[in-house]
Amino acid sequence: MTNLTAIKIKDLAKGEFFIRKPEAKKVYVRDGYCASSKKYIGGDWTDISRECLLKGDTVVYTGFDF
Repeated sequence: MTNLTAIKIKDLAKGEFFIRKPEAKKVYVRDGYCASSKKYIGGDWTDISRECLLKGDTVVYTGFDF
């Protein structure tokens, strides 16, 4: 099994992989910051045209194998 680590998205380095929930299958990559919406961008690893915007205090999970 993997060793998941909970971290706020604002503390995650740009380019790191994360999942939104411990049981999630979809993997995201921490991208830039959208100043107009004041949220961080998470790009979908499998679909380059899909992304999510997350508040800085949103907890995401790292430390998994995929």
